[in-house]
Amino acid sequence: MKKLVTWTVQIVLLGAFFLGCWDPSLAGIDRGPLADFGMVFDNLYMVAYALATPVIVVVQALGLDQLLPPEFFPSLTADALHKSVLAYGYSIESTEITEFAKMVISSDTYSGAAVLWFPLAALFYALVFAVVGPVYDKVHNVVWNVVVEYLFHRKKAKQYERELERRKGEMEQINDKIYSLAQETNSLRDSVITDEMTKTYNKRFFLNQMVNVFEECRTNNEKLSLIMLDIDHFKKLNDGYGHVVGDEVLKEVAKVLRRFTPEQCWACRFGGEEFGIIVPRREFEDATEIARAFQEHVQALRFPHIDDKLRVTIS
Repeated sequence: MKKLVTWTVQIVLLGAFFLGCWDPSLAGIDRGPLADFGMVFDNLYMVAYALATPVIVVVQALGLDQLLPPEFFPSLTADALHKSVLAYGYSIESTEITEFAKMVISSDTYSGAAVLWFPLAALFYALVFAVVGPVYDKVHNVVWNVVVEYLFHRKKAKQYERELERRKGEMEQINDKIYSLAQETNSLRDSVITDEMTKTYNKRFFLNQMVNVFEECRTNNEKLSLIMLDIDHFKKLNDGYGHVVGDEVLKEVAKVLRRFTPEQCWACRFGGEEFGIIVPRREFEDATEIARAFQEHVQALRFPHIDDKLRVTIS
């Protein structure tokens, strides 16, 4: 691709020059008006020297000297142009016309006799290889590096996406396990502090919570009430109806206590048919009203599936 661009530029520039400015006498054609300009062409090397400063000014004005480091952008001086001609040139006078025709067709034309005979071609040659080549190389390298970096980072991004999906799946599994463990922990904690039959707090919770709340209320100089109650004649009920009915009565009474216990208060089964309700930060009259509400709701309980006449009271 680089060679194609370089040679295309050379062919276009030199082709235009040869068609308009060559010396017809070299090919055995009668001299025409253009032949009189042979001396002008011979003196174009002097023009090349004069062009050195403007070329440098143009390069600096366009910022090309900032775009490319020095090693990628040789100085466009008349000496460089002249040396490029001397390195490849040889005398047209020692070359037969047939060989010259071959040179025009060959790939060495633009670096051989034609360059020597036509100084303007030397200028084109130097400009093409001193500017187009390095600029092409630099642009090509930059673009290629960008493409390589893009492909590299794209591949890495794909790997990171796959790794992220894998980690996401692992995190979901871990979250599920944590949730399950939390559920099991809560269930275990509830089983430790909850009475299995009545679903109220058990005696262990009652004693620990009572100590904590007592210390807190004493520290803050707040009031604390404790309601202790039991089911009246529960032993007689068990003996008359059986333990199954007795357990059913305990459960229904516990439902009433759980339902009507205020917030920041705790209803607990102390043992057997005895219950305790911890009532902190409330006046004695409020605690008394709570106890009376318990009595009223328990007295309103009915057990039609057992005995319509069965009544339960608490004290």
